[in-house]
Amino acid sequence: RQGRLDLDQYLGRKHTLVVVLRGFGGQVCVYCTAQTKALAKEAARFAALDTEVLVVFPGPSSGLDAFLEAYERTFGKGERPPYTLAYDSDMKLVEGLGIVDNIAVPSVLLLDKQGLIRWSHVAKDLSDRPSATQILKQLEALSRTTSTTSGH
Repeated sequence: RQGRLDLDQYLGRKHTLVVVLRGFGGQVCVYCTAQTKALAKEAARFAALDTEVLVVFPGPSSGLDAFLEAYERTFGKGERPPYTLAYDSDMKLVEGLGIVDNIAVPSVLLLDKQGLIRWSHVAKDLSDRPSATQILKQLEALSRTTSTTSGH
């Protein structure tokens, strides 16, 4: 999908998982590919937990094209990720989060339905990524917390 990404569209409706990839440094990062593959395999579980998954690719759109080519090599020709892909071509998100390093430090943010960051992970190195299972555990805990407090 093209155009401006507005996280406000999910407010009050869904939790939002924002996954910021490293960006394109001349080749697609194998850790980014593995992470997005794991997220894709768990798409039904994320949907069941009322969560929109947004994968952000910092840098020029040509990097996103290279990423999609790598995705097709992994999943098959014509396959597209079951989540929203966005690119941060002007690096404003990455700069705003303070995760600029070469291109970006891979990071994950879990926002609740009100848009508050409830959990985050900023990588110590390129391979330091939370597994889809770890993210789902955080999401399940958030869902339990928000379902018990939503009536107050």
